[in-house]
Amino acid sequence: MAFKEPGTLLFGLGLFLLGLLLYLLLKRGGKARLEQALEAPFRPRPPGWEWAYPLGLLLVLLAAGRPEATLPWRENQTQVVLVVDTSHSMAADDETPSRLERAKTLAKAFLRGLDPTVKAGLVSFGPQAVLLLSPGTERPALLEALEGLKPGGVSPFQH
Repeated sequence: MAFKEPGTLLFGLGLFLLGLLLYLLLKRGGKARLEQALEAPFRPRPPGWEWAYPLGLLLVLLAAGRPEATLPWRENQTQVVLVVDTSHSMAADDETPSRLERAKTLAKAFLRGLDPTVKAGLVSFGPQAVLLLSPGTERPALLEALEGLKPGGVSPFQH
């Protein structure tokens, strides 16, 4: 734990200790004289909560130092793999300009909305599946690999 304003904390603690010392010295001197003047049954009993005020003041001084603790955050373990069909059928122009270009546009929009700490990879499949980019946080490399996809071949799902 660290303090954002340790000077304030140290100054306050110094004043607190000085005040506590003066309080104890004055209380002890007055208590001794009172005990000498009164018989045992008439001597005052100390309340059980007399340390509540100094304790409260000490907590306020700690807060004035603005403590802060660093929390151990775990690394984001989320991974996404984009799988894009690059078979010959993706060259069809029923989407503008082609199915593959539409898929690329949607993939780019998805990546823009993705948290930068999420690892993303790319697999193309046409005649066979090919890992183009292992999951990582390098978005420019992923966008470049995505842009380089070209339609061709036959998907194993086509007859």
